[in-house]
Amino acid sequence: MNIETYEEAKKIFLHYNGSYFHMQREEYLDQYMKFNISKKEERKWLKEKVEKILSTISEVKNINLKYDKYWNILYILTETLEDNHLLDKTISAFEKDLKYLDIFSINMILEMIHDNKKIWKNFKKKLKKIIQNNDISKNEIISKEHNKSNGTQFFTEEKVMKGYRKILSELKLRSKKPVISKMSSAKKLLSEMSLKIFENNIYCDFLYNSIYFEKYGENPYNPYRRRIVIL
Repeated sequence: MNIETYEEAKKIFLHYNGSYFHMQREEYLDQYMKFNISKKEERKWLKEKVEKILSTISEVKNINLKYDKYWNILYILTETLEDNHLLDKTISAFEKDLKYLDIFSINMILEMIHDNKKIWKNFKKKLKKIIQNNDISKNEIISKEHNKSNGTQFFTEEKVMKGYRKILSELKLRSKKPVISKMSSAKKLLSEMSLKIFENNIYCDFLYNSIYFEKYGENPYNPYRRRIVIL
């Protein structure tokens, strides 16, 4: 493999943070697989990217950009590269940055770690101690940088939950079809045939996730198991 081909493969792989799923979704997987890159080389690339981001993350002052860097690191370390040493370094950097980050960013960073059960189990105590030992009550809820990004309007958790309950209540009242907000309520709301279809759909998702994990070594997003992380 010549240097140009090698660099092209590396560029594609790192652009998607090593995710075969996202390469496949944007139709780059077949092109990348033709390069025949070893798993050892892929791990090396991912480690280099994480180390490079970590070496400069403390210098970033813009909260939105700082959060983006943590997102990139944690996506790699929770989805495509298992490396407790780098994860430990990331959490140490996160602790130092805690006083600069807004509550929104802190919550999103913790949620990314929480979604990986194995990592959460290993680092739960350390993260809990970090939050307890640092007073973040004076941190901004949403920084000006985040509020300006993409013209998005952010709300407090209280406002979101209030709006969510109101919309869900109206939806349940007006909808001609059953609205399932909890998996446990499906049996009460669905007919026998509809319940069978619902259960088959969940089973199909389970099969797809299992096959995908066997083929690519990573778990795709599971909407049925996602939970809110509360600080």
